[in-house]
Amino acid sequence: MQVGAMIASYNHPDWERVLAGDYSRAPETPDSVMAKRALDLGGCVEPLGYDSLWTTEHYGSPYSMQPNPLRWLACWAGRTERIDLGSAVVAPPWRNPVRLAAEMSMLDNLLAGRRLLVGLGQLFVAGEPLGALRWRGSPDRSPRDVAPSGHMEEVNDVDERDIPG
Repeated sequence: MQVGAMIASYNHPDWERVLAGDYSRAPETPDSVMAKRALDLGGCVEPLGYDSLWTTEHYGSPYSMQPNPLRWLACWAGRTERIDLGSAVVAPPWRNPVRLAAEMSMLDNLLAGRRLLVGLGQLFVAGEPLGALRWRGSPDRSPRDVAPSGHMEEVNDVDERDIPG
């Protein structure tokens, strides 16, 4: 049996401020501190004997501040030597498919033979994309209205014959 650990950058102490809609002040614990804590926690996974380290993609709330799981995994690739790395989800609808493929290829090279495990999904969890919608200036629209159209379909159309190796 293999056992993996899932690490995400949560700013739980900031929940009350966000739920109250109080954007007049910064979080009491800066997001940068929470991100460093998550990176450091990920660094503990290999020495504790786990087989893999996972993260995910989420936007715009203290629930999770991780717009690019491949960047987190690249940081951990440089801090680990044995474990595999994986994304619980990468959301192709929010990315250019060519750039996404290039980023996954680069991360795969950084792993030097270890496995890169990639989960793909559309990322539309009820309530979660509100921050992303605010960034795009449209809190009343659906995430499907603002996500680049067709990218998930393009990824789904990729055949194994299209992937070298």
